[in-house]
Amino acid sequence: MSSRRLGPLEITLIVVDAILIGVLVVLLVTAPDGPDDRAGDDPSSTAATADPSATVTEDPTSAQVVTVPADAVDLAEFATPSGNIWCTIGDDSAACQIDTIEYAPPQIEGCDDNDLLGRVLVVGPDGAEFPCPDGSIPGADPDDREVLDYGQTTHVGDYMCEVTRTGVTCTNITTGSGFSVRRAEATRF
Repeated sequence: MSSRRLGPLEITLIVVDAILIGVLVVLLVTAPDGPDDRAGDDPSSTAATADPSATVTEDPTSAQVVTVPADAVDLAEFATPSGNIWCTIGDDSAACQIDTIEYAPPQIEGCDDNDLLGRVLVVGPDGAEFPCPDGSIPGADPDDREVLDYGQTTHVGDYMCEVTRTGVTCTNITTGSGFSVRRAEATRF
């Protein structure tokens, strides 16, 4: 019986397969373990456990003009079903506050000792930002707000917010800029 040596093409395919399997394993290990705005979590908890793999990101290339869904409601103040995120939409902006986060807040000079740093996001005519908040977002207490169910969208003026099982996305419908916030990540676009 004669043995056959592997050729360069076969060796290359084996190496590529090994790399792809390694990438898949990394993706599976670092993937979120489920919805980040989980119903049933204690919304009164304010402890933040910074996860080094969780992120605050900005992606200016993803901004685009959006169309408001026909079934969008007109609700200026709302909370998510879990109560972990609550938002206010006004004439000039949309703002959300999140109670429990697992990402490290952004660094803002002069805002180091602010307990709300990284928990408030705002989108206005000039884009989305993490402000250095001087208090909670305007409006009723989170428990006194109407709940916007998962899969629902609200639209007030130039702003639209959508609630999903993983968090909230608010967008300026004219400019396409906005933010998404969930327990493990906050993204500006």
